[in-house]
Amino acid sequence: MKKIGAPKTGGRTKGTPNKVTIDLKVWIMDLIDENRSQFKKDLLMLDPGKRVMILEKLISYVLPKPIAIETPEVEKTNYIEEAIERLRAFEFRKEEEKERQKLLNQTNYDYEEN
Repeated sequence: MKKIGAPKTGGRTKGTPNKVTIDLKVWIMDLIDENRSQFKKDLLMLDPGKRVMILEKLISYVLPKPIAIETPEVEKTNYIEEAIERLRAFEFRKEEEKERQKLLNQTNYDYEEN
């Protein structure tokens, strides 16, 4: 019986690739590479639904799967209403500025007359 904390003995050393896995991957890559034209012909003979399913499965080996990104909780507000209120306030300030300018012009006009 192996003691707890005993050093590892035998087997692959850490970081050494698994030879069976490498050999299998090379064999599959060679098989696919040598049969590309036949695979394309076979793929075109399938009905569209099956063809899409196979292409979808193959794409998962080429493109990385998207990772879900967690977003912090955002206080739910009605952005449209906030935007409308800002526009109203802006319009109100514009109207106030027009009135102020009108008063200034009248004051300047009255001052120039006297």
